[in-house]
Amino acid sequence: MSTDTLLLVKEKVARRSFSEGGPDEVYRRMRRECRLSAFSPGADIGIASRVRYYVPNMKYERVYAVWDFYDGVRTGIADLSGAPHYLASLFDEVADEHSDNFKLYPVDAEFMERAMRNLAIYRAWERRFHSGEAKLETHPGHGGIDLEYDELKTWLDRKVGQLQALPTLYKAQFRELPGREALPGAMLREIEVAWSPSSG
Repeated sequence: MSTDTLLLVKEKVARRSFSEGGPDEVYRRMRRECRLSAFSPGADIGIASRVRYYVPNMKYERVYAVWDFYDGVRTGIADLSGAPHYLASLFDEVADEHSDNFKLYPVDAEFMERAMRNLAIYRAWERRFHSGEAKLETHPGHGGIDLEYDELKTWLDRKVGQLQALPTLYKAQFRELPGREALPGAMLREIEVAWSPSSG
């Protein structure tokens, strides 16, 4: 899935199905032949002269925290259908890289309370660091710098190992929220996510 909401599909599939049955047939053929499980019948279908494309109805939800970022978001906390979940991208052993598939784990109120306090401590340091007011050596994640941060991280790490994943894998489309231009330096911007079931 690309970074915007425009998903390109095979031209021959869209052209053939549109001529045979109109937009409804485009939807059915794309689901069957292109395996685009994120699409719904209510989304808009566009037929251009040379490129056939499909614009889905994307529902974006809140991302509370990004814990690991490596060539994209790898772990963190975000809403799914309005409820908070721990998210973790799967590692593809064959390709030797992270895949686009995520496992989602429902979390409770206590988890969220501790996670948000842990995040607040980090974000306060992050702002000072990117404003030139703190050195890298003072990063709370190094341990032994902020006792509360250390205790929260230990609790959260232990709890993550006990969470139960949803049976469905999901693909994620992240986007940055507007109005964050004033944040200093390379501070991670606030983002949101749209989820779609993955075929695996």
